[in-house]
Amino acid sequence: MNHPELSPKVWSLAISLWGCAVVGVWTWSTQHEFSVNAKSVNAVPSRWPAASEVVKSDDRATLILFLHPRCPCTRATIVELEKTLTGRALDASQLPKCFVVASLPTDADQRWLDSQTVRRAANLPNAEVVWDYDGHISSSFGAITSGTVMLYRIDGHLQFSGGVTISRGHEGSSLGADRLHALLHHDDHGSMESTPVFGCRLCLDSSS
Repeated sequence: MNHPELSPKVWSLAISLWGCAVVGVWTWSTQHEFSVNAKSVNAVPSRWPAASEVVKSDDRATLILFLHPRCPCTRATIVELEKTLTGRALDASQLPKCFVVASLPTDADQRWLDSQTVRRAANLPNAEVVWDYDGHISSSFGAITSGTVMLYRIDGHLQFSGGVTISRGHEGSSLGADRLHALLHHDDHGSMESTPVFGCRLCLDSSS
């Protein structure tokens, strides 16, 4: 059976449609990688919340990592924190107390509690996992996005709030990770630093 040959106009149309599809996919993926939640750094308390269920350290800085246990993007954040805390010449006195605040829905099952993301984050130096059902703790710190990192000084003042990756789910040197390391290394008492956070929305109650 013979098949009719496609005319040049049909070929041209097909190539144009294919090109549009490629550009559309590239645009969507790029926007996704660099998208942030607009409220990701709003209402972050400049001092450690006095009524917080999480008690900050009184002999060293305190770092908090807010994560969604099933967010694949957050693995890159954990990798960058591993590099910052274990591979960049910080001595024992400069390592912060680290809280991993994992936000969960009230009906979370074992898959949420024992995810690969949580297990890896729990191995960060001086780390303690805190289960945050409905995101009440995260909300009290103004955290909206998984991968948000905050650093508070011994005196309770906020030094850093933001992300430590270059884009969503991508590892590599970033302004946030570099600034976080500098603050830990030098104990800088300058103005608070903030960088964009790339990741999934945390599990927060409907009012957040």
